[in-house]
Order: sequence, then structure tokens, then C-alpha cells
Amino acid sequence: MRAKRLSQLRYTAQYKLQLAKGWSAFLAFIRSRNIDVSVISRSALTADKSLVEFAEHQFQQADASGFNRTKHAILAVQHKFRNHKGKLGQAWDTLETWLQQHPYRPRPPMPHLCMQAVCCLVRVFAMFGQSSSVRHMLLVFAALMEAGFYGLLRSGELMALTRANLVLPQDGLWDDNEFAIVTIDAPKNRRQLGMTQFAMVRSQEATQWLAYVFGHYQPHQKLWPWAPIRFRTILRNALSRLGLDQLGLNTSSLRAGGATWMFVRGTEISRLKFYGRWASEKTLAHYVQEAVSAQIVNGLPSHVALRLKEIVSAGAHTFLPPKAVPSWSLS
Repeated sequence: MRAKRLSQLRYTAQYKLQLAKGWSAFLAFIRSRNIDVSVISRSALTADKSLVEFAEHQFQQADASGFNRTKHAILAVQHKFRNHKGKLGQAWDTLETWLQQHPYRPRPPMPHLCMQAVCCLVRVFAMFGQSSSVRHMLLVFAALMEAGFYGLLRSGELMALTRANLVLPQDGLWDDNEFAIVTIDAPKNRRQLGMTQFAMVRSQEATQWLAYVFGHYQPHQKLWPWAPIRFRTILRNALSRLGLDQLGLNTSSLRAGGATWMFVRGTEISRLKFYGRWASEKTLAHYVQEAVSAQIVNGLPSHVALRLKEIVSAGAHTFLPPKAVPSWSLS
């Protein structure tokens, strides 16, 4: 197999796709105004002015994707014409004004009680699964829910994990059975914190479930071998059954919820930054401020919280895995 060039490894495929979409939209825009791309390449002033006009056009379209399209158009121009970098100030200022008009809405954090209720419900359903494969999938889902919450993992990181990325107490690297370690390959912020990072799942119960579900996996096996949409569907169905549709929770809510839960329980920002692998305390402080505020604004009504507490209490037997060896480990 031919090795990739270094230039190919610098950006992810997803990021390249976003740049291409931004550039394509901007190219169509300047052509509609009879501006040749060669003029854009020669003059940073013309490029800056054209990007401002493009941003205004996108803003007036009221397209939900317009902001990101504009941002990636500016980045694409900087990428294609390196001498323009640092000279597109008006374009970036226009984008900042747009952001102020439509402030960033943080991912809704999942309250700890909601996460517990979802896991309890799914594990109870697993007990009555129509087949071993259904039971297996539901128990994998619940184990990864807890890993994402307590380990502050991004949803994409969860979906990419293999058994080789999961270090359990039984693997013999330490004696403490109160936490598991997850290694993350090529994480989102790898340029700031390294190509390989790790996260700790700081929950004895969650660690025991991880050991029960995945302990017998082979190193190459993916922890979630199904399509990511299956994970999202199970979560959406569980939230619906619990009457939590209105909260807008999704897989990204696990990291936000875990960070919020740790913060309100007294974890210092500096320590939380290390736990969650944020690049800077300033970024994390803003993230936590938004997340805590969102959780207060979108707080659970008292009757809903009471019902969830009752569900969690009734499902307390699901906090720890059964003693029996799981059937899929015997196949």
C-alpha cells in the first residue's frame, strides 16, 4: 500500500469536505458577479471584500448552514492563497457580527439523573430482549453511555473505540478496580494535546459494566460495531419513553453532561480541563458556563425528576452487572 503524503495527513477527510463546500459556494458567488478567481488570488483586498459580500448574502438567505458555509469559505481562501492569511480581517469581523446576532447554542448537557434513568431502562429492556443479539446491543449501548458521561468522551470517539482502546482493571496494569482507561487515537484536538490521548472513566459501577460487556472482546473488535444511527435511535427511543423529548438531548450531551456534573460536585476547572482534554481553561470555562446555564434553563420539572428518581430506584439492581458470564463471550 502506498504511503500517504504529509499534505494529505494534515486535515481530516471531514474537514477537507467542509472546506471544499465552502470554496464551491464562494466560487459560484463570485462568478455570479463576474469576478474571476485570478483576481481573488492576486488581491487580498478584493478577496476580503468579496468574502464580506458573500457573508452578507448567506446571512440574508437565513439558511441554517450559512454560517458554517461562510466560515469554511474564508478558511478555504486562506488555505488556497496562503499570502492572504491575516489579511481577511473584514470577513472575519463580519462573521463575528453574525455570531453575535445568532449566539452559539451549546449542546444541551444530559443531567446525571437522566443518564442513569436511560441506562436503567435500557438494561431492563435487555433482560427481556427477544434475542441474544438484541440483549447484547442494548447492554453495549448502556455501557458506552456511562463511558461517554463519566469519561467525558466525544460521540465520535465513542463510536471509534475498539477493545484495544479500553484498558480494564482485569488487564493487569493496576490493582484499583474503580476506574477504566480509554485511549483515543487521532482525537479532534490532536494538534494541541497529542495524536494519542487518554480519558479515565471514573465510576466503579461503570467500570464493572465495561468489564462485563467488553472484557472478553478481542483487541481488534469495535465496541460499537453497528452504525452510529442505531446508537442515536436507541437513545431517542429511551428518552421518548421517559418523557424527555423536549430537552433536545443527543449523544453529544454525554460529554457536556459529565463535565457539568463534575463541576457542580466540586471538580476544579484546572482538573476538569485535564480530565476532558480541553486545550485551554478559557475555552472550558466558557463551555461550563454555557452548559450549567443551559441545564438550569432546561431544568427538569419536579414531577419529571420525581418519576426519574423512582425509575432509577426501581432499577437499582442494574447498577452492577450480573455475576454470570455474558452469553456472547461463549460464542
